[in-house]
Order: sequence, then C-alpha cells, then structure tokens
Amino acid sequence: MNRWLPAVVLTTLIFAGSAAQAEENQEAEKSLINCWEYYEKTKICPKQVCDFGCLGGVYFKDCEMTCEPKPCFEIEPSQCPTDRCQLQIGCEAKEVCYPLNDYQPSCGDLAYAGSDAQCCRGMIKRCGVEFFDGSCDMSARYSMFSVPICLPCGNGVCNQFENACNCPEDCGKGYKKNKTYTGFDADRHAEEERRRREAEGN
Repeated sequence: MNRWLPAVVLTTLIFAGSAAQAEENQEAEKSLINCWEYYEKTKICPKQVCDFGCLGGVYFKDCEMTCEPKPCFEIEPSQCPTDRCQLQIGCEAKEVCYPLNDYQPSCGDLAYAGSDAQCCRGMIKRCGVEFFDGSCDMSARYSMFSVPICLPCGNGVCNQFENACNCPEDCGKGYKKNKTYTGFDADRHAEEERRRREAEGN
C-alpha cells in the first residue's frame, strides 16, 4: 500500500471541510441581509444577527413565527452587519454595534447619538440612564442608550433627554447630591484618539 495515500486522503478531507466551512460562512454572511430568506432555505435562524419569534414581536398563542433581524445594539460588534448597522464607540469606551445613521451631520444636535460627529456648540456627549429608583446604568449595554448622546448639559436647566445620571450638574437635585458626572467622557476620548493618530502620522 502506498504510504502517502492516507496523507493524501487526510489532506483532501481537510480541504473539503475547509471549503464546506467557507460556504457555511458565506451563507451566514448572507443572513445578515435577509434573516427570513436564510431561515426559509436552511430552517435555521442565525441567533448572532437574527431573532426567532412571533411576527411583529408580540407573543400570543399560535402566532405566526418568523426570523427577523435583531436590533443593531443587541448584536455583538464582531457580528455587526454593515448593510444596516455600524460600529460606534460606546459608553464603555469599546466598540458597539449601533443603527446606521442615514447621514453624518456637520455637528450633532440635541440627542444625536454617535461617535462619527462632534456635538454642536453648547452640547457635550454624555452617557447614563436613570431608573425610577434613582439608580444609574452608565453603560446601558445592548440598548439604544449604549452610545453617548449630545446634550446641553451645564446650562443650569434639566433639559429633555437629561437626567441625574448623564447630567448631574443640571438634574442632580434634592436627594441626588452627587453633581459630578462619573460616566464615559466621549469628548476626551475622541481628543485622545485624534492626538494618537497625529502622533502615528495618520
């Protein structure tokens, strides 16, 4: 028996396995575009980017089941589908998957979310969600509040979208004595990144 035959067979099997894996990856990539078509074809709803549940998102008995795209902010950054989502710097100073902005403004107005533009004059980027019991979630991971938003914080008025967590300077009154913001400083982070790129010559 040819002693090289097992090696040839093994190499062929490895190549075939790699090709099958590559094809599976390509199919999964297509699922980022249309979850339902992928489910219809494979009977698998890719949990990384899709949700399997009742049509319309409201559960009831004998509802019509469907495989629909997950909200961008519920998807891991490594799986973020660029056809409808984008990577942003989130409130933990790490990349998060977030809905794709239809346009990039010259500056971010009130409640503009995203690291792709600086806030307009008089606005600063802040993070923080306040709960009914007064507690704070400064990262708001896997939610629409997971990236900093532009706020007119510091004008002495507790404006819309501001709360005792993202703007204690204006909203931290009464029993909320802490008037120092403790969350992610997006503006300082952006400035540090700019200086780093300049130092690297980019």
